[in-house]
Amino acid sequence: MKRPNILFIMTDDHTPREMSSYGNTILNTPHLDRIGNEGTRFNHCCTTNALCAPARGTVLTGCFSHVHGIRGNSEVADAVEVFDPTVPTFPELLQEAGYRTALFGKYHIRQESLLEILVVERFELEQKVGEQNQESAEITEQIKKGKEMVKELQDVISNQKIEIRKFEETMAKKGKYKVE
Repeated sequence: MKRPNILFIMTDDHTPREMSSYGNTILNTPHLDRIGNEGTRFNHCCTTNALCAPARGTVLTGCFSHVHGIRGNSEVADAVEVFDPTVPTFPELLQEAGYRTALFGKYHIRQESLLEILVVERFELEQKVGEQNQESAEITEQIKKGKEMVKELQDVISNQKIEIRKFEETMAKKGKYKVE
C-alpha cells in the first residue's frame, strides 16, 4: 500500500468561519477548500492550552504542557531547557517511518527557542532567511489584495452608516424615529 502524503496546516487567531468552505461568503479560500474536501478535516477540535506556544508544543508531541515543558509564551534564550528534548515529536516519528518533514511559515518563537531548535537541529531543516521565492511573492500579492479588500469593506461600511443615518433622519422628520 502506498503511504499517503501528509499536509498538516495549523493556523491561529481565527475560527473556521473565516474560510469559504465553512460558510464565509466574503473571503475566498479555494485552495484550502480543495485540500479540506479531498483530505481530512478536523471539525470538532479543542485545544489543551489557550496559549499559542504551549498549544504548538502539544500538537508536536501529543502531550500536555506539563509533560513537554512549554507552559507559557516566552522567548527565553534557554528554551531548550524548557522543552523536554526527550519527548518524541510526531515529525520525528514520521521521519523514522521514512517521511521527509519540513516546517514553513510563522514560528512565532524567535532566536534560540523551541521551534527553531526543533526545526533546525531535530528536523534538519535548512532555514532560508530573507529570500523571496515565487510562493512568498504570491503571498505578498494576496496581502496587497487583502488590504484592497479591507479598504473596500471599510468604504462599504462607511456608506452603509451614511445611508442608515439618512434613513433615520428621514424617519425622524416623519415623526417615526428619534435621532440621538
